[in-house]
Amino acid sequence: MVFARYLTGVSLCLISSIFSFLFNLIIYVFYKNLPLKSYLFIGLLTLVISLMYMLILIPFIYLFNQNGITIAVVLIILIVFILSKVNHSALKISNFFHQSSNLKLGFYCVLCVLLTSCISYIVSVIICKKRFYN
Repeated sequence: MVFARYLTGVSLCLISSIFSFLFNLIIYVFYKNLPLKSYLFIGLLTLVISLMYMLILIPFIYLFNQNGITIAVVLIILIVFILSKVNHSALKISNFFHQSSNLKLGFYCVLCVLLTSCISYIVSVIICKKRFYN
């Protein structure tokens, strides 16, 4: 049951990213404002953000049902706000992105998505077992 929800979420993220990539490709063909590499990066960034959002959202849905979406969004906004107020964190994050190579950033993104997916899946299984099978 839990794995099916993750499989559906990942499938939807991949399908929407393919549409986003095709849309960006059409924009590139007609306007060519940016190099093709930038449009590819936008597509990959869309995929990473949608996967991360889905991975964060699923445990909240298991824990809080329909209110999980609202609670997850509020917590994400609160965490980003708190991080923005911490001792020049925005500047440190910006410097990190500018100083890292594209390959290193790609590796960090893949690592972050894999780590988040493992934690999210384990938490979802635990919540599902406690709520539905006890």
